[in-house]
Amino acid sequence: MSAHVNIFNLKKRVGVGLIALVASQVSVLSCTPSDTTVSNGRPVVRVIHTVPGKNEFTPNLLTENRGAKVKVSFANLDQNPDSLHNWVLASIGAGVDVANAGALAGVARSFVPESRQVLAHSRLLKPGESETFEIQIPDVPGDYPFLCTVPGHAESTRGILRVK
Repeated sequence: MSAHVNIFNLKKRVGVGLIALVASQVSVLSCTPSDTTVSNGRPVVRVIHTVPGKNEFTPNLLTENRGAKVKVSFANLDQNPDSLHNWVLASIGAGVDVANAGALAGVARSFVPESRQVLAHSRLLKPGESETFEIQIPDVPGDYPFLCTVPGHAESTRGILRVK
């Protein structure tokens, strides 16, 4: 978590471009399945962020062991002040339904629907904001979609949580 904070402290000194580069390297290094062990009773932290100037997440594939506890550190690195994003984990096969219901939920609910198909989610983040939260990886193996449910984003701002 301290690396995450340091990345955002760098923003004032070096700009978002370098931050995105550093954060993408952290993300790539932090998403291997063998790295899901709990250290000193603390869950592993997965860094996920938006790609500046694009409606995309990086990384867009996470692999975790079933039943693990994982902290998700999600950051909106977009520079456009109107570019809001969230991170929503859905049940297997429920990505489209959750995206459609999210659009109807509206901004007051951070575009997150009240649904059993939503397994975990962030709040709605403005550019430069981040949030860290803990999730329980499902016990059932499979591919779980994660997506941004802001209207118009889910087609490209998405990924898969592969549970083994």
